[in-house]
This record gives sequence, C-alpha cells and structure tokens, in this order.
Amino acid sequence: MGYDLRNVAVLTDAEAGKVDFDKHFGPWLKNRVGPKSRVFVYYAGHGAPNPTTGEGFLMPYEADPAYLDESAYPVARLYAALAKLPTKDVTVVLDACFSGQGERSLIAKGTRPLVAVMKTPGPANAAVLAAASGSQVSASDHEARHGLLTYQLLAGLHGAADADGDGRITTKEAFAYARPAVERTAKLQNVEQTPTITGEETPAGARVWLTVDKPRK
Repeated sequence: MGYDLRNVAVLTDAEAGKVDFDKHFGPWLKNRVGPKSRVFVYYAGHGAPNPTTGEGFLMPYEADPAYLDESAYPVARLYAALAKLPTKDVTVVLDACFSGQGERSLIAKGTRPLVAVMKTPGPANAAVLAAASGSQVSASDHEARHGLLTYQLLAGLHGAADADGDGRITTKEAFAYARPAVERTAKLQNVEQTPTITGEETPAGARVWLTVDKPRK
C-alpha cells in the first residue's frame, strides 16, 4: 500500500498486549505523523462492551472482559489519539464485534449481552469502516481464519473492488464491494451483519489503498 516499512507495525498474539496498544497508538504513532502523512489502522480481533455504559473496547491479548477498565483499550481512546494527529488523512478498519454476542465479541461470564451498544463517533479526520452495526454479531470465515469483513476486503483488493476499472481501489470502492459481500456470506451462517462506514467525505474516504493491474481488453 506504499507505506515505508519503518513506519509499519504488525502486532499479533502476545505482541498485541495493552502496553503495545498504549505505545503504538500513543508516542510511536505521534512521533511519525506530520501534516501530509496518511495513517492506516487495521484492527482484527475481539471487541467487548461495557455492560453498564455500552462503551466499546478493543481487547488486547491478555485482556479480561471482567476487568475492561484495567485490561482493555477503549475505542474512544483510540479515536481521541487519532484526532490529535496533525494529518487529515486517517483510515480505520475495525473487524471486531462490540455487542457482547457471537465469537468475535467477549463479555464477562454471567453478564447478559447488550441489545444496543453506545455509538462512538469517529475522529473528524478519519474514515472508519466497521464490521457490523452496534447490536449485530460480527461473523468469521473459519476456513480462511478471518472475520468476514477482512475476508471480503482482501478479496476486493485483488481487483474485484475496482468498480470503475481505473486500476486504483479507494476506501469507498473497497467498502462498496465488501458490504454486500459480507451481508450475503453472513446470511449463510444465519447472521445479520451489515458493515458501516463513517467519514467517507474526508480525504481518507477518497484515499487510494492500492493500485491493481487493469484487465486486458
């Protein structure tokens, strides 16, 4: 996608702990971003809701759903950090579930899942793609070992999302391809899942994710 590898951090398993979230969404990112930078944050993993407030949390590797304030990372905190960056070009993808239902969302044992989750407004400088609306379940493709949103975005980035055939896939095109594909595949699991996008009018909404080879005529 054109990023300098020195500015790319991939956090998985034990390397995706709360300390790692604090570091990379805090000083690591802040020290690398200028007014003309483009920032891309992709989170694929578990989410969790606060059963009292409905606030959504990202779940680091060692997070405990019974102690969210101490061990998890609030979505609102991520958005606040991104909003402080000097750039107006931020893209966020959240392939997670915050409803407390389904396998991609965690909740403390004995706690009833929420019917509705508090919507956290995205940063004014960002386009945010989310796997599902607040109260929905976010499903997975078990063979591919991906969430449905990730699976369909990857499929689209191989070229299918290039709707106008110009060899470039933008945020809007990637989402326009993934949303109906996720809805269709989710129904095969008897799940209602509709991905959402906010901030598509920002510079990040028109951002080119990558270029692809045009089909030969």
